[in-house]
Amino acid sequence: MSKLLKRLVVDTSVARASGMSKELGASQSRKLLQSILTEKHKLVINDIGLVEWKKHRSTFSNTWLTAMLSTNRVIEVKSGRREALKDTIINAAASEQDKEILAKDFFLIDQALDGDKIVFSLDDEIYQVLCLVLHQVPSIKKLVWINPRTCSYEFTKVLVDNNLLREHQLSP
Repeated sequence: MSKLLKRLVVDTSVARASGMSKELGASQSRKLLQSILTEKHKLVINDIGLVEWKKHRSTFSNTWLTAMLSTNRVIEVKSGRREALKDTIINAAASEQDKEILAKDFFLIDQALDGDKIVFSLDDEIYQVLCLVLHQVPSIKKLVWINPRTCSYEFTKVLVDNNLLREHQLSP
């Protein structure tokens, strides 16, 4: 199997958890970040994502991001180009709470669409809401959402195996 480098989104929940010794998912978050660095994948991030990373970073994730930046493996993309999609996704939500969740975390979707549509996040809430609106917003159908805490495969394998990636695609 040939090694294909991926353009990935890593949520700040992973950055925060990676620096906490007792946080559920901390070890898996560190393994994920190390795997991305070692395997030379790229991070896709926009200005909103960067502000969030700076707000929630840990010493571990800050060192990781510095290493990614120093090796030119951070792809900075422009936010705010998909306002119509954002409105469609938010309006597809049934409850005000779901609308708020989607509005707050839309930047993750925005970043993913500029990369290989793969998001790593410890936040199951946004994943569940996206699955609820999926039938009304087919353009997000190909998003892959992986929770490092519950992923049962080695990250190096998941990122090169399309069948494993498909297991984590959004589904209703």
